[in-house]
Amino acid sequence: FRYLAREVSPRQMVEIRELGVPGVDVVKGTKRVYPNRELAAHVLGFVGIDGKGLGGLELVYDDQIKGQRGRVNLLFDAKRRSYGRESHQPLTRGNSMVLYLDQSIQHTVEQVLSQTVESYGAESGSAIVMNVDSGEVLAMASYPAFNPNNYSKAPAEDFRNRAILDIYEPGSTFKIVTMSAVLNEGLSDPDELIDCRVGTLNLAGKVYREAKRSFGSL
Repeated sequence: FRYLAREVSPRQMVEIRELGVPGVDVVKGTKRVYPNRELAAHVLGFVGIDGKGLGGLELVYDDQIKGQRGRVNLLFDAKRRSYGRESHQPLTRGNSMVLYLDQSIQHTVEQVLSQTVESYGAESGSAIVMNVDSGEVLAMASYPAFNPNNYSKAPAEDFRNRAILDIYEPGSTFKIVTMSAVLNEGLSDPDELIDCRVGTLNLAGKVYREAKRSFGSL
């Protein structure tokens, strides 16, 4: 058995059968369909022509969700006629996977992310929406997007789930985390003045200097 072509159109299927070439036939197959197209594509990933996961959760959990093929060992005589079955291994269905993603939130996040990246002329972008009480990821989006139904038409770089794969220093945006910890532990209060004039700070054998201008007392 050998494939001569894959995913031929219905019209091609009819034409091939009408040729009547001995040994050449059309076999129906199955194909994964992503009804929401680009929605959460970077999280879900996609499968190849043979149903093997090639990206996202489809790749990470491929063994668990694809199931196992059945197998039958037959006994044949010298003329290749089957006269019995030696053993039988039934097929097993794959497991189902349920995500915490909220379709409405995911759709909104992807729209806003797309508009923001394009309006600022950025190369890419990412966004995550979480339930801070439980850690559930309600939306996770990356841009540029791609359609997993036609992944071959998109550049491989677009498959990256930038929200969890790209490394980017948080910089000053992380200061709010430090400040939150200070307030939470009762080590300071919002009314305390902090000296932010230009200067140096010796800490653990390392000298820290103000990067730009003086902010005075904040």
